Amino acid sequence: MTGRPQKAEEELITVLVLVCAGAAALSSAGLLWAKGGVWAVRHKLLVGRVDDPLLVLPGLHGAGLDWPRIALLLALLLMAAALTAGAIRERRKRALDQLRADRGIGGRR
Repeated sequence: MTGRPQKAEEELITVLVLVCAGAAALSSAGLLWAKGGVWAVRHKLLVGRVDDPLLVLPGLHGAGLDWPRIALLLALLLMAAALTAGAIRERRKRALDQLRADRGIGGRR
């Protein structure tokens, strides 16, 4: 950006480009979901309809998750949440330490 305010025409062009890009992404999302589902069943990330999945995913012709895959998914989600919480806590701690250093207050013990 140049730092100058955008003209109305520039804003309109930006909005139109974003709308067109969003429409293109959404139009191919269904095809990617279906092809991704077939790939996931083939590579044993999902179970097929014949294996009677416990959690059936929509649009995948009966493919879904069984108990071991559900447990693995929950474990991955918990690990991601723990890593995110740790990163947020560390960032807040560094920001507080920097604020204290800027104000000349003693360091954290």
